[in-house]
Amino acid sequence: MRKALHDMEQAERFLHHQMDEEEKKAFAVRLLTEPDLHEQVTLQQYSYRLIRYQARQEKKKQLEKIHHTLMQDPQFKQILHQIFP
Repeated sequence: MRKALHDMEQAERFLHHQMDEEEKKAFAVRLLTEPDLHEQVTLQQYSYRLIRYQARQEKKKQLEKIHHTLMQDPQFKQILHQIFP
């Protein structure tokens, strides 16, 4: 259990570029020689990508809601038409 937690912490540091060069090289060697570790790091990397994607989608929804609200305001529409005739 302790080793798994240590590996996960190292994977996180590796993926977030928080290792010095020597640590990075040693971890890269482990990735090449330990298929289970490589799989774990790959899955962790995909998880981070999915989290970032979901966060972007949520921000996009928020911006679309703001845009919709603003476009319902006649005063804003008028200002917009003055800027972009």
